Amino acid sequence: CRHVFLDVGANVGINHHHLYRYSAPPHQYRHGAMQPLFDEYFGHTKASRRGGVCSVGIEANPHHTAALAQVRQLHWSRGMRVYFQTETAAGARPSTVTFNLQNESKLGRSVHEWGASIYKSSVLSGESAKATVPVIDLARFVREVVLSRTIPPPPPSMASLSLLDAKGLGEAGGTALATPSVVMKMDIEGSEFETLSRLLSSGVLCSLDAAAIEWHDERYKGTKPIWEATGAPADFSRLLGYAVNSSRGAGGGGGGGAGG
Repeated sequence: CRHVFLDVGANVGINHHHLYRYSAPPHQYRHGAMQPLFDEYFGHTKASRRGGVCSVGIEANPHHTAALAQVRQLHWSRGMRVYFQTETAAGARPSTVTFNLQNESKLGRSVHEWGASIYKSSVLSGESAKATVPVIDLARFVREVVLSRTIPPPPPSMASLSLLDAKGLGEAGGTALATPSVVMKMDIEGSEFETLSRLLSSGVLCSLDAAAIEWHDERYKGTKPIWEATGAPADFSRLLGYAVNSSRGAGGGGGGGAGG
């Protein structure tokens, strides 16, 4: 795999459809939240379907296992390398975890199975069902599997191009960008505080080219917001972005930071 999309909290795999542009409404290709990062780091490659990108999803909710198997089968049948680690949670250390499942609505909209979490939501009801799954150390997984992968050389026609030149080629050159990239999306319903702290302290977070994080400040542990209950600062997301960008600046690196 020359490039990797790491989908932490894959849900039913919609971002993998967006990545390779299969089986999702055309307007979602333009307006999907991850599309700008896909275009920037993997090239705008509708014609070639981003064949140089491998996608890896991690999803804890066992109710999504069948749907993710279908996503994988669809894309593998078309030559796209899509992998899912299902019924597995991403965290800071190996363990097991029991989390809440959702089956009711928010503001009149169905949010069935939107966000299974170990934390209770202050805005969602219907979280009485539970599931228990193993937890992997995400930092170790990224270091030993994603960052240690064998990276194939660029095609001969691209080998002499700079990253800027390659990006400028648009659809024709998108799958063969001169610099391999790893982009992560994280949406793990409140467990991001602990997991990102581990990614940062291990040095793995700064090895990613870009990360898109969805923060879940509305969830509670007992009677306290997650950030307070876990000891995280109230402005954790801003401090994390500062730490990542400062570390890269000190080392002369570039790339994207952590965002919401």
